[in-house]
Amino acid sequence: MESHEILPYVRVYTGAFPDIEEMLSVLFEHEKTTTEDPEAPHLFEPYRPWYTFGRVTDVLRTPDDSSHEYIRKQTYFFDRVMDVRKAVIADYCDKYKVFDFINTETWIQSSVNLAEYFDGASVLSPQIDGLNISLKPKAMNYHTDFEIKKMCEDSDNFVLTCNIYWNDDYDSGEVVFFNSDQLLPYKPKRGEVLIFPSGSPFFPEDGQAFYHCANTVFKGKKYFSRNYLQYKHVPTEEMREARGDYPSGDRVKGDHHYDSLFNQMIDISTGGEKKFLVHPIAKRFYKKLGESICVNDFSKNDFFQ
Repeated sequence: MESHEILPYVRVYTGAFPDIEEMLSVLFEHEKTTTEDPEAPHLFEPYRPWYTFGRVTDVLRTPDDSSHEYIRKQTYFFDRVMDVRKAVIADYCDKYKVFDFINTETWIQSSVNLAEYFDGASVLSPQIDGLNISLKPKAMNYHTDFEIKKMCEDSDNFVLTCNIYWNDDYDSGEVVFFNSDQLLPYKPKRGEVLIFPSGSPFFPEDGQAFYHCANTVFKGKKYFSRNYLQYKHVPTEEMREARGDYPSGDRVKGDHHYDSLFNQMIDISTGGEKKFLVHPIAKRFYKKLGESICVNDFSKNDFFQ
């Protein structure tokens, strides 16, 4: 297994799955079997809707009965994902000294999942309706996997995102990173593992938020597995004092979409100028967001008049 950096703190691992063909056969057999014969024995559940852009399924543990061949194949898939993500996360943490900055309880998520982006699925958030969009359509808007709206409280949260990409036989579908300094689109090759900061204010130490989005997939489907190193987020006193400064949206008034703006950064084009809109609680606690010339603060009233 080899790795290289494509952006500071964003690392690509290759060669983790010399058995990629066997892994893909399990993935595609699962999709076919759960569609044609939902009653067949299975470890992974049938796919369920994943918001507006795809489907997802997961499993928490290996089954008690592994006698069925199909179950054995899925168990092999499950165990391989567990082993690879453990090795990759350990290597990343060693290279970037993650535990010098995250010194509370940490753990790798217990479940293994399969996720699929639909061909052509795209989102247009209510907060940018009517604006002149001149960028690639997205299946998922800019966001951090770290839940920024929980920043001011003791909570389980995400410090590293470690995604396994199973195929690349589709058009577009890039992951686009914004790390406070630059934009980088990257289309993962099949079998690659991509690991990057989830957006915790504690890692990396230079105060970057590490937003990312997923461009819309065309002419095919995109399959990957989402994986995370989680940790017990313990807010600073300044964070605790900020709790309640930015209230959640009021569903009765129709502004509940505001809740999602804690995590989203939307890029727009106005007069040829690209801007980035960031919730003030994020701008307040991510040093490089506050310094960046291409980040614009916004308030609730900017979107809900």
